[in-house]
Amino acid sequence: MLVLVFGSGIFHVMYSYISTNINVMLLDIALHENKGDPAITIGEMTLIKRMNKTLVYYCDFNICKNNHLFCEDLYRKQTNLTMLLRDRHSLQLAEKHFAGQPKLILAPDMAFQIGPVRRFMKPFFDVLWIRRTDRERVGDVIPTLPTDITIRIGDWLGWRTPHTHKHMENAYLIANNGLVFLQRGRVVITDRLHGHILSTLLDIPHVILNNKWNKVSNYHNTWTKSLKNTRVANNASHAIDLARKLLIEYSDVLPEKVPFMDVNDVLN
Repeated sequence: MLVLVFGSGIFHVMYSYISTNINVMLLDIALHENKGDPAITIGEMTLIKRMNKTLVYYCDFNICKNNHLFCEDLYRKQTNLTMLLRDRHSLQLAEKHFAGQPKLILAPDMAFQIGPVRRFMKPFFDVLWIRRTDRERVGDVIPTLPTDITIRIGDWLGWRTPHTHKHMENAYLIANNGLVFLQRGRVVITDRLHGHILSTLLDIPHVILNNKWNKVSNYHNTWTKSLKNTRVANNASHAIDLARKLLIEYSDVLPEKVPFMDVNDVLN
């Protein structure tokens, strides 16, 4: 039997399907600077280790893409196929387009297998706003920013990670760099799904905005709606207002910023 582990899953679900199998192959690991995808890879590796399985083969995106006929064959010709979907909307689409073929299971995103992460660095800003710059971005205008709190806006695609010659090491480095990126803020605003997921693992109060395809809200409505330190914004202005309220509400537990961040580092 083939079970695809392309980004969603949970221990007891996976174990029930591959408990009798010793060896595992991992297809399409992520090595690019979209930090959420390498976080999925690390979650997959963590789960494989927890299940006491042996990883016998893996390939990154480019190798799998170049061997697309092999991957296509897996999808089209496997009669004993299980697919894990990470939100109800994705499950409904799969039920529509894969009717009668694979077994479909609703399961959380695999990045959650990383588990809780204690903050390991002080923030530099009151608010870190991770704002998409790719095709999934929403064309919401950034409002005039308040002057009484510090807000840093940027996308982690441009937050470069040092690389080595080992693919799996690079996946760990990139995912860890995503954790560093988010910890720059006392609270976070994010329109990236894994900005939401990694902020949750770091226990950082945060505000979520939707991306173009409603990926964030679909996941939130499926799994994380009960989180007490997460707020949902309708637009950019609303997100800033909610972030300010989180700063006040959690002021007694949020770490202090690194001092002297307001000092000008350019000599005139």
